[in-house]
Amino acid sequence: MSGTSFDGIDVSICEFNKNIDGKKEFKLLAYKEYPYPDQIKQKLFEMVAQGENISIKDVSQMNFALARLYSDALINLCLAENINIKEIDVLGVHGQTVWHNPEAESFCGIKTKSTLQLVSIPAMNEYLGIKVVGDFRSADIANSGQGAPLIPIFDFDFFKSKLDTVCCLNIGGISNITYLPKGCKIDNVLGFDCGAGNVLIDLLTQKFFNSSYDKDGAFARKGKIINSLLDDLKKTEFIKAPIPKSTGRELFNLDFINQFQLDKYNSNDIVATFTEFTAWAIAYNVNALSSKPKILYFSGGGAKNTFLIERIHANLPNTRIKNIVVLGIDPDAKEAIGFAYLAYKYMLNETANVPSVTGANKACKLGVSV
Repeated sequence: MSGTSFDGIDVSICEFNKNIDGKKEFKLLAYKEYPYPDQIKQKLFEMVAQGENISIKDVSQMNFALARLYSDALINLCLAENINIKEIDVLGVHGQTVWHNPEAESFCGIKTKSTLQLVSIPAMNEYLGIKVVGDFRSADIANSGQGAPLIPIFDFDFFKSKLDTVCCLNIGGISNITYLPKGCKIDNVLGFDCGAGNVLIDLLTQKFFNSSYDKDGAFARKGKIINSLLDDLKKTEFIKAPIPKSTGRELFNLDFINQFQLDKYNSNDIVATFTEFTAWAIAYNVNALSSKPKILYFSGGGAKNTFLIERIHANLPNTRIKNIVVLGIDPDAKEAIGFAYLAYKYMLNETANVPSVTGANKACKLGVSV
């Protein structure tokens, strides 16, 4: 898994099975994050920023370069953990999202929506010599869905509760939640993007402090919230848009930041205000749910930003907010575990999207394999 933060490649090696009662179980055997090389990370930023002017050569080259990087990451983790790569039944690979347009629009006279995750699945199959499943989002898109989020099926199978209403919050580059009402069936599950996660905070710390991210929220903690700026940020239409909804760097990027004319403000105050906006957007979407969750489990890179987590607490005072580590799950590994699970479901020939989440017109099998 590699997400919208462009941090690097999360590799989880998992074992899935069913117990004697038919309940699905999993075990995380190994996990590590492999940072992107600086040149790859910079090129990805450039490609996303270029948008409609992106070079076809860059798309093609990156497609194969990522296949090599992802393959090497798995090989290296197997070597480090003394795992025989040939014993892996299937590899699920998300690829790197460089474009996500989940709302249909006219293109050359054809009404269409699209999403693009770069990585050559056939190349990975050749490099590794094992079955590879990828391109998980296209089938849902083709069935009128948003193609995102896709982790709610994992959340439903492993975290639903007969006693409490639960939310699972992932804070990657974008923040998203899975809503699991007490005793829910699959059709009761909701999941959607709330807004920015780390992406705006990261861009601002790079701009003002030459730091790739705000470690522990230290820059934001030194600042004060600029109320007028926060009020303007709260007018962002996506935050209050109806579900299903999903987003990415197509919306939350430097152009989004630059529209607010920040030159007159203190740098720490700006980071503090955008951090508050991120927390508020999450809380707004949680509060808009039909019944409030008693428990919210958070995961993802944003779990390390202690100031952001404090602000989410402050915006959701009546919800118990817990790091998913309390369930024995590494918060950094969860998304990669989720895509391993999608590959497992592919091998079982099971559907994996959740139409009540994505808005698709039917449940369908996700992914293609080589």
